[in-house]
Amino acid sequence: MQKNLDEYKEVQRLRESWNNAISRWNQIFIPLTLGIVTLLLTQFPKTDKEELGQPYLIIGGLLLGFFLLWWRIACHSIDKQIINFYPRYLELEKLLRFHLQTSYYFNNLSKKAKNKLAEILKEKISSKDFKKMNYRRFKDLTNDPQKFLLIVWDELKRKSVGWRGNFTLDLFAFGLIFGYIIFYVGYCLKWWNNLI
Repeated sequence: MQKNLDEYKEVQRLRESWNNAISRWNQIFIPLTLGIVTLLLTQFPKTDKEELGQPYLIIGGLLLGFFLLWWRIACHSIDKQIINFYPRYLELEKLLRFHLQTSYYFNNLSKKAKNKLAEILKEKISSKDFKKMNYRRFKDLTNDPQKFLLIVWDELKRKSVGWRGNFTLDLFAFGLIFGYIIFYVGYCLKWWNNLI
């Protein structure tokens, strides 16, 4: 029992370390990105409108794209490491009768995983009730939530986990890249000449 508890504490520390790493990436790259965008926008009125493709716009766009992609790839890589620990979390929490990570996993199941879980539990819970169910009720109805969640994990692996907050940051990053491409194309086609 003590060995399992020690392993659980170590895995918790590792997860906390990974969460801190993601936060640090966000704290560095969000201001860096906004700084690059601000610099580009403040320098844009000072450019010669007759020169097609100012070098700083090209270099700035490449830097912006590089930093945004690097940031999102790094965060997704760290997040995959966290997700890959879910089965071990579930096993340890089952042995220790804990529910912290189990409830977090349950609350972040993908739609496909929720459908699979509803299918597994169709004799105990109607699919209509399952869609509204919180973790506490799920735990009370199943008496062994980790068992059922491990079945879902074994079948779907990482696809059993939803976006967990990454989707918003991915939209932000790709929205900035797309916006910059539109801005640069507009610059090349002289759409902005009358605005400045």
